[in-house]
Amino acid sequence: MCRWRDKRGDTFLKQGAFASHAIYLRDGLVKESMDGPGMKEQIFKILKSRSYLGMSSLFSDRLNHFSYTALSNLKVCYINKETLERLMKKNGEFAYEIMVSLCMDNIKRSTKLFNQSQKKIYGRVADAIIYFFRIKFFEKS
Repeated sequence: MCRWRDKRGDTFLKQGAFASHAIYLRDGLVKESMDGPGMKEQIFKILKSRSYLGMSSLFSDRLNHFSYTALSNLKVCYINKETLERLMKKNGEFAYEIMVSLCMDNIKRSTKLFNQSQKKIYGRVADAIIYFFRIKFFEKS
């Protein structure tokens, strides 16, 4: 089921909620974040069009580990777990692309975590500025 979400700032997957669907982001920008101790929000990444959201939660403990918030008008498709499983079993190429996407995401997260732990505050701020600059000007949607 695909639909438009036109509210910027709308949190449509909440950390800690039951995961029943994966979401395919057809159009728009989404913030992926997690609330830490004292409800302090940590932003992990900005997702652009043609991204899957909530996949790791759907196929693990079925709890959303991240919150996803619209940063622009969105068009999203909700895909229930059973439909996604059928698609992946019947279409090996699709399953392979999902696996590659999840593996690349894991490598990027691990590298980012390691790099951030090695830097002082000025280096972390510089990294954040560069990250947002690349999102805005260099990465294709």
